[in-house]
Amino acid sequence: MIRCLALLPLQVTPALQARQQPGLYYACQADASRIELEHAESADARDPSRGPAEWIDPSALVEYSAEDARGEVWRTGSTSITRQCGDLRLTVSGGYFNHRIQGEMGAAADFAIVEVTDGDGRSSGRLAIGTCNPSFPRYSSMVECPRDWVTGLNASRMLRAGEAGMLLDLVHHYQEFREPVPAGESDPARQR
Repeated sequence: MIRCLALLPLQVTPALQARQQPGLYYACQADASRIELEHAESADARDPSRGPAEWIDPSALVEYSAEDARGEVWRTGSTSITRQCGDLRLTVSGGYFNHRIQGEMGAAADFAIVEVTDGDGRSSGRLAIGTCNPSFPRYSSMVECPRDWVTGLNASRMLRAGEAGMLLDLVHHYQEFREPVPAGESDPARQR
C-alpha cells in the first residue's frame, strides 16, 4: 500500500503540468477580420462568457532531440501553425529561452511567438506572448524584452482615410529591477 501511495504523485503530476502550462487563447471574428490573443496561465483560465476561443499550447510546437549519451534532451527548434481570420493571418510558433533544458532558464515554460499579417503583407512583427524581465538577457533571446513581449493582442482590419490597414492593440506587462537614484539627483528618464 505504501508503494502505491508513493507512486501516486508520479501519475498525477504530468496531467497537472500539462493543464497548468502557460499558453495562448485565440479568438477570431472572421467577418470583421478581428483577432484576439490572450496570454493565460492555464487552459481553464478564460472566462467562458467571453465567447469561444481556441487554446494553443506553445510547448506542443517546440521540437526536442532524443536523449543524448548523458541523458539530456535538447530543444532543436519549433514548428508553426497558421490560422486565417478574414483578411488577417496568424502564425504561432513555439519559443524557449535555452536549447539546453538543464541550462540557464532551460526549465522555464515554453512560450508562444506570434505574427499577424494582413492581406497587403503588413505585419505585426514577431511578438512573444507572456511576461518578461529586461534585467535577464535570456528574455531577449528570441524577441526584444520588453518591447516585443505582450500579454494580449487585438488586431483588426480597418479603413482609415479611405485606405485599408491593420490596427494593432498591444497589452504589455513586464517586471524590471532598477537601481535607485541617489539622494538629491533626479532620474533623466522620468523627466520626459
